[in-house]
Order: sequence, then C-alpha cells, then structure tokens
Amino acid sequence: MSTYTCDGCGSPNVTSQILTEEFNYRGELYIIDFHAMVCQDCGEDYTTQEQSKLLANKLVLEYKNANNLLPGCILLEIRNYLKLSQPVMENMLGIGKNTIIRYEKDIIPQSKPVDILYRFLARAHEYPVLAKELYPDLDLSKSLKMEEMFTPIELEYENTPGYYISGITSHSSKEAA
Repeated sequence: MSTYTCDGCGSPNVTSQILTEEFNYRGELYIIDFHAMVCQDCGEDYTTQEQSKLLANKLVLEYKNANNLLPGCILLEIRNYLKLSQPVMENMLGIGKNTIIRYEKDIIPQSKPVDILYRFLARAHEYPVLAKELYPDLDLSKSLKMEEMFTPIELEYENTPGYYISGITSHSSKEAA
C-alpha cells in the first residue's frame, strides 16, 4: 500500500503502475509509457507532481527525437565544454533569460535555429572566420568535432533514447518513486 489516497473514491488502495497513452504534443501524436497512480478499488488513475514532470520530460524528448533536435544533456555538454555560462549562452543565441536551463532540462524543446546554432558552436573550429564574425569572444580552441563528443546509444530504461557523452551515459528520464 502507498501513502496516496484515490482522488476519486478516497481509497488508500493505490499503487504505482506503468500506463501507455497517446498524447498530442505540438500537433504531433506520441505514444508514451509513463508512471501513474492507479486506484485498485475504482480504477481511477492520476499522476503525482513528480510523475507529471517526468511525463512532460518524456514528451519533450520524444518531440526532440522526432524532430532531430539535440537532447538537453547534449546542449549542456556543449555549453559546459565551451565554458559558457547560461546568461552568456542566452545572449549569444539571442534568447530569453532562463531559457537555456529549460532546454538543458528538457522542459521545453529548443527551436530548430537554436539547435543549429548549438551544433555550429560545437564545431566552430571548422569555420573559424564565420565563428569569429558571429561570436568574437568565442574561444575556438574549446570547440570540438561533434562525433568526438557523443555517440547515440540505446538505453535499456523504458526505450528512452540516450547518449554516451565524454564517458558518461546520460538520459533525462528518471523512474518515479
């Protein structure tokens, strides 16, 4: 038994289960497996605040994957490798305050132009004239070839796409308690 009670009937006979549902996110349909609380007496299901956050992250990751956008863990790795703070990166990309953290935590997806700029910054050493013209303060010795930085891999956790990054296996989804 859990410490949760059913929102529908008030029963304490509630367990965490994995459900599968179809979600419409930004006009695209995704079938997602997610953790939810299910009442064993009335069948009502709902998500806790933490489960809702994880579900939202999964939807964003699915959207990024379907639209060939880099996941947040790669965006963070690029920014950290270039030794750029969040405010500096936001200024370089021309985006609003606290937007970078939302991209890096897969709370919201970045736009395709922002994704392209991240990819460019990671490979700026290959285009030094353009890089210095666009970003005069960028230290080109810090950029690297994308293929040296990460290699896509498939993780065993609920078919979540993951990445091998500089010796770290990373993905944004975490199992709900």
